[in-house]
Amino acid sequence: MTLTTFRPDAFVLLAMAACTPAIAPGPVPSPSADPPGGCGETMSCDPAPTPDTTLATDPPTPAPRSIAPRPTVERSPEPAPYPYRVRIVDDESRDLPRFWQDGRSYVLGTRGARYAVVISNPTPYRVEAVLSIDGLDAIDGGPADYVRKDGYIVPAYGNATIEGFRTSLDRVATFRFSSVADSYAGRLGQARNVGVIGVAFFPERPRTPVVMAPAPKPAEPMRAAGDGSGAMSPPPSARAQPKSAAAGEASSEFDVRENKRPGLGTEFGEARDSRVEEVEFARANRTTPAQVTTVRYNDRAGLLALGIRVDPVSGTELRTRETAEAFRANRFAAPPP
Repeated sequence: MTLTTFRPDAFVLLAMAACTPAIAPGPVPSPSADPPGGCGETMSCDPAPTPDTTLATDPPTPAPRSIAPRPTVERSPEPAPYPYRVRIVDDESRDLPRFWQDGRSYVLGTRGARYAVVISNPTPYRVEAVLSIDGLDAIDGGPADYVRKDGYIVPAYGNATIEGFRTSLDRVATFRFSSVADSYAGRLGQARNVGVIGVAFFPERPRTPVVMAPAPKPAEPMRAAGDGSGAMSPPPSARAQPKSAAAGEASSEFDVRENKRPGLGTEFGEARDSRVEEVEFARANRTTPAQVTTVRYNDRAGLLALGIRVDPVSGTELRTRETAEAFRANRFAAPPP
C-alpha cells in the first residue's frame, strides 16, 4: 500500500440592464377626421398639414428617465468536494456492518476478529491520509496528531489498505478487536479514546518545475508510500510516550476503570508482512486537512445500548406485521394445538 488540491476559481456574474430611450408624445388625430375608407382610426393616409407655429406651441418634452444599472452579483465559490472514502473491512475484505445515527457512523465488530482500514482516493491528485486508531497514530503508536505526524500517501484514483500498527517498513501488528483492557491504547494507559477510527486527508501541493533540486537533508522527515499497507518505522521510544498534559487529567478516571469497561478496543495484534517505502510529499495546507472522516465501532451490545437497530427487521416480516388484524373470524377463543 502506498503511504501515500483542487480549488475552484471564484466566478462573477454581471447583470446588464438595457437603456430604453424616452419617447416624446405627440398629438393624435381624431377619428372623425379620417375620410371614409381611410387607413385606420388613428392614422391618416394624407400627408400631415403644416402646423401653424403662430398659434400652436410644442408640448414640453419630458426629461428621459435615468436607469440605474443593477449591482454586480458576486458569488463565493462553493467548497470543493473531497469525496475521500473510508471503509472498515474484515480479513476477507468484506465491509463490516455499518450504521448511521445522529450524523455519526458506526461499524459492528466482533471480539477477536481482525480488521483493516481501506482508504480510497477518487481524485486526480495524490493525498496524504493520517490514520488514528483509538486516539493513537497508526504509524508510530504515539498520540494521534495530524499536524505533526506523517501519514500514508494514496495515489490518484487509488486505494490504500492499512492492516495494522506499523512496526517497520516491512511489517505491521494487525488490527484486531479486543476488550478495552487488552487494547493497545488500554495497555499504554491511554484508553480515553478507545472505540473511534479517524482519517485526516491532506491533498498534495501542486508541483512547480525547478531548475535544480537541492540535495535532501539527512534529517528531513519523509513520508511513507508503497503497496498500500504500511508506513515508515516508528522509533522505539515513540511506542511508550507518556500521556500529554492536555489528556492526562481527562483520562485519569478512565485509567482506573479501563479493566472493567465494556465494549471493544483494538489490540496490537500479530505481526504481518506489509512493505512500504518512504517518499517525499508536500501538503497543500500543512495544518488544515481538507477532510476528516470519523468512524466509531463497538460490539453488538454496545450498539444496541445506543439505540441502533443492529438486526433490522426484514421486509417480509414488516409486511406480515402491517397486514395483521385485531379481530379474526372466530367468535370465541380456541385452545392452542
